[in-house]
Amino acid sequence: MEDADYLRRRLDSQSNGAYLLDLLALEILLKCCVVIETGKLEHGHDYVQIFLKLNRVTREALIQTAATRMGPIADYADTYWLLALYGSNFIRMRYPYEAYGSKSEAEYLRLGPEWIERGALVEEATFDFRPLELHGLLHAFSTYGAEKIAG
Repeated sequence: MEDADYLRRRLDSQSNGAYLLDLLALEILLKCCVVIETGKLEHGHDYVQIFLKLNRVTREALIQTAATRMGPIADYADTYWLLALYGSNFIRMRYPYEAYGSKSEAEYLRLGPEWIERGALVEEATFDFRPLELHGLLHAFSTYGAEKIAG
């Protein structure tokens, strides 16, 4: 998370690198929560299935912590959908050329401005970041881990 924050603060870049680092942190923190609770290391990027390894009380507490941290600016009504979104984004953003198919550089460069001209509808976006919800989940997972480790 600190590396992602550094990229956001220090670099004047239009890169999605900081977001990708946040997704990596989410995966690591989620897996750490599962290890702390179950003693088993999970593999893969199916964040929903990994999250479901936690008991119901822990899952609810994590969602509540995230929601409390972010308040009404973030929506955790469907946390499973969010986790599926983040898992998909992590997989697709590591190799963005796969998400854009065989588009030429000129076509790729037109995508953003054309999307904005059409009204920047989330439903039409190639990626849906949901950064506020991600920030809350990062906080919740890291807090849970730190509290459990501290005893």
